[in-house]
Amino acid sequence: MAAIQEQEREVQKSYWIEHSVDLTLEAMMLDSKASDLDKEERPEVLSLLPPYEGKSILELGAGIGRFTGELAKKSGQLIALDFIETVIKKVENLVERMVRWLKVGGYIFFRESCFHQSGDHKRKSNPTHYREPRFYTKVFKECHLYDNSGNSFELALIGCKCIGAYVKNKKNQNQTILIRIAPNIEISLIEEINENTNDILFSIILFVLVRFAGFGKKSDTTKEFVAKLDLQPGQKVLDVGCGIGGGDFYMADKYDVHVVGIDLSINMISFALERAIGLKCAVEFEVADCTKKEYPDGTFDVIYSRDTILHIQDKPALFRSFYRWLKPGGKVLISDYCRSSGTPSAEFAGYIKQRGYDLHDIDTYGQMLRNAGFAEVIAEDRTEQFIKVLEKELDAVEKDRETFIRDFSEEDYNEIVGG
Repeated sequence: MAAIQEQEREVQKSYWIEHSVDLTLEAMMLDSKASDLDKEERPEVLSLLPPYEGKSILELGAGIGRFTGELAKKSGQLIALDFIETVIKKVENLVERMVRWLKVGGYIFFRESCFHQSGDHKRKSNPTHYREPRFYTKVFKECHLYDNSGNSFELALIGCKCIGAYVKNKKNQNQTILIRIAPNIEISLIEEINENTNDILFSIILFVLVRFAGFGKKSDTTKEFVAKLDLQPGQKVLDVGCGIGGGDFYMADKYDVHVVGIDLSINMISFALERAIGLKCAVEFEVADCTKKEYPDGTFDVIYSRDTILHIQDKPALFRSFYRWLKPGGKVLISDYCRSSGTPSAEFAGYIKQRGYDLHDIDTYGQMLRNAGFAEVIAEDRTEQFIKVLEKELDAVEKDRETFIRDFSEEDYNEIVGG
């Protein structure tokens, strides 16, 4: 193992000695238009940092100092390092060191090129390790720290997104940022939360696979609903609860719009980023809570959300945010689960409570949008249509039972088919 690590260090060292002779932005970013890209990318990256005025900062991989000078203007203390030889390949070792160096409540701001090279400069060899975002998420999650009493803690994820400047200029989602914080939460509680969440996320992934009949095909309802938006080239769309990005890729490809997809699930966003490879579409993804996220007024032409807002308890507040985020004349399209007017049965009320849903009848739903300021609200009951869609998709799953069980499990199959 030591010999392999030493060989890796020498490969990386030789590579960077060779390509550090010309210390320009173009050489360091491997891109012929690096100067133009830097003008947009640098302010965007700095805006994503947690407050750092007067703080002590350790910058790893400082390179030619693109961010060092900006950080130095406000930080209390700044140490900038580049090419840490002992941790080139063993990312786990680097993460362990970063955690030890971090104060309680401190932040790790982690930006990486994932999947593949971003720039258009071709080199005869490039030993860089372009990993998946899920790799870094796993490494950070599995790195625990302990207090003097032996209690175990882990870093909490508070943000994950691809850099918008690369999506806008290069239709490239592989520049990814992760932000984590060292919390005061015992690991036993986190494990319990994550265990429950993973079960739910897996169920959602299965549902999406079924819903879109093959992990990528666009459903007829997606095409129908998107057609109602009268999208125009260059418009900007926010997708709340984007999942694995099927609708986002469809809108960007067919209508030449720029889509921002947000979702609470790091698993979903990771899948979406993987699916974006090679598509060359203007879609950016972010792990974000729509009830806490803020955008400048008038940012979007359209806000789009499919089967997500039933989880939001304070819908009026969210709809007021939607109204602010839209440009004058902007549109919002929501499909969601509702309930009949009147008092639900005890059994259904128990189900709603157990699932944590916030359900309203269609008229109440529409009125909440009007109260937020929206005009020309159309609230339609599409129950019969969705029953037919689900029956069709269920029939497809049953016909392909063996393949489904092979890819997932018989338990998952029975849960879907049995309801």
